[in-house]
Amino acid sequence: MGGNALKEFQNRRVGLDDLLYSYQDIARKMKNVKIAMIPFYSDKKDFGDLDIIVEAESMKNFTDGRPDDFIDGFLSESFNCREIFKNYPVLSFEYRKDKTEEKGLQVDFIHIPYKYYDFSLNYLSYNDLGNLIGVIFKNLGFKFGMDGLSKDVYSRIYKDNKISNVEVSINFKECLNFLGLDQEKFDRGFENKKEIFEFIASSKYFSPEIYLLSKEKTNYKSRRRNAQRKTYADFLVWLQENDVKGNFDFSTSQDKKDRLVADFFGDDFMVKTDHFFLEQDKRKKVKDFFCGENINRITGYSHIALSAVISHIKGKFKDNDEMYNYVNSVSNQQFNEDVLRFSKEVDTREMMGDPNTNACDMTPVKEERLRVKRESRYGR
Repeated sequence: MGGNALKEFQNRRVGLDDLLYSYQDIARKMKNVKIAMIPFYSDKKDFGDLDIIVEAESMKNFTDGRPDDFIDGFLSESFNCREIFKNYPVLSFEYRKDKTEEKGLQVDFIHIPYKYYDFSLNYLSYNDLGNLIGVIFKNLGFKFGMDGLSKDVYSRIYKDNKISNVEVSINFKECLNFLGLDQEKFDRGFENKKEIFEFIASSKYFSPEIYLLSKEKTNYKSRRRNAQRKTYADFLVWLQENDVKGNFDFSTSQDKKDRLVADFFGDDFMVKTDHFFLEQDKRKKVKDFFCGENINRITGYSHIALSAVISHIKGKFKDNDEMYNYVNSVSNQQFNEDVLRFSKEVDTREMMGDPNTNACDMTPVKEERLRVKRESRYGR
């Protein structure tokens, strides 16, 4: 996308008539593949490429399991293609009406699974509209892209560790309604960029500050990507020239933002998020009880002997849930007694780390480090 994927042969910009002819020719020759040309604002005069969304499953049926060189040969024979560039999910190729054309038109096939086909088509429509909407959702704490509206779930222990992604909606029009954007206006389309900008600014959750390219408002990756988008830059200029005001205060807490989304879309995503947190808490509690430091404190075993004892004790339980139920119900004293009892069932004689037969010296520095770590984690 963008018209710069093909390097070997020089491409040309085309007018609307040539663009429509090219799309109709492609659609006719690929009649068994579900495709759609991505809509654009109506006063756009010329085009550097032709963006087409392709349902991945129908393309798979079209190739019928044949190797990649089948589609390469088909594009070459059907569209006089001399160059192909694959960067999944986008396949870019040169389109020429006939072999006499010196310059071709870059065509981008964007492969999308059936489940997200409609949402992706709407998201990619009208230039950078989907990305501008995504900035609003991002500042509400959600992710808005070609695969719908979702929420990343991050560990409560390690804040930068994403543990899952929870789907909120794959209904694009529903997302517009949540933002207070005119669905009928979107369906009618836009004449120019100004209409797109006015549409975005009409959202009840719009705020010009969230679009600023500053460290305070977005991360480096997003900032760099948006800085390279001409439409995004034009939008910033439009905001400044028109002194557009905001409709929402994004400094409100994340809990309140989540509740706004849950009240509209339903709280299923919150239930799923709580489930992931519960599972993480379970794993952490089990890990804390059965970690090497804790078992070493109780038994005195270390090194190979310690590993053998831990493996034996964990083998007493059929799965992680059973271990969690055990540690959640047993007292510290009973746990210590059980560990000692289970450890005696393991023959660790002559194993490195058996305090009775092959002890390993612990340096004072390491012993102190483990003691401090133990006390901070277990309070003992």
